[in-house]
Amino acid sequence: MDALGYIAYTLDALKAAQHLLAAFDETLQRIAEFPSAHKIYCTGRPMKDEICKVPVKNYVLYYAAFQNRVEIRRFLFGKRVRSRIDEE
Repeated sequence: MDALGYIAYTLDALKAAQHLLAAFDETLQRIAEFPSAHKIYCTGRPMKDEICKVPVKNYVLYYAAFQNRVEIRRFLFGKRVRSRIDEE
């Protein structure tokens, strides 16, 4: 995950990266148990799949839940401008 490398090596904050990884792992475990427990991400454009979002520390994890699997779509810094995300 790029965020972990950036925090650990570019910012030289290994403990912060470890805390983020632990929070990410914990969130993935919750999603695996209860994939529909989080808010649906609403956008102004049509989307092929229903995307849910969940905060993980200062980041936001976007995922799609299907009957037998969960796909992680994005993991972004929470302060990133949302309008730019929708344009991608």
